[in-house]
Amino acid sequence: MQLEFKAPGFYPAGGGRFHARVEPMKKWSQINLLERGAIRKRAATVWLSQLPVSIGERELAKVREELQWNADELRIQNVEHPKGPGNAVILELEAEQVTEVFCGFGERGRPAEEVALEAIRQAQVWLNAGVPVDEHLADQLLLPMALAGGGRFSTVTPSLHTTTNAKIIERFLPVAIHFEQQGESKWSVKVESSDAG
Repeated sequence: MQLEFKAPGFYPAGGGRFHARVEPMKKWSQINLLERGAIRKRAATVWLSQLPVSIGERELAKVREELQWNADELRIQNVEHPKGPGNAVILELEAEQVTEVFCGFGERGRPAEEVALEAIRQAQVWLNAGVPVDEHLADQLLLPMALAGGGRFSTVTPSLHTTTNAKIIERFLPVAIHFEQQGESKWSVKVESSDAG
């Protein structure tokens, strides 16, 4: 699958666009994602739509303060042809085995620093756990792994959404999904076929 981001859209005006090219799977492959490897690249992007640049500057200042990122890893992007006001902070961390993305979204009356902290806190949990898969990616990996008949990954403490998703998948597909705590905030998730045939 190929995804191309065209433009962000912010509630309630909307207007976000992306293009996706999806080709049928010839064969499912199992995923085993146990290590993330070294962080190779970091980027913080603030998207602004009909809002002052000072908001983005305050958000990026918070990223620098909390994560100690360099100025060349930070940028402000104004939405071309905006349909309404909006703001988002996007943190991208590219590791050897996986790229994770963490987001904070602006709301009317919410300080810029809080928007940045929403994304920063998610990134810090993932970084401190030393795992390849964050809370939200864990939830998304379960179904393709079940369709492939198995696989494993290491993640942060699973959310209720993830454990509920696992139970639902087990009711529809011949797999068993196991969660095993391996540290204070490190978990192993294993999907295996339960089909006797």
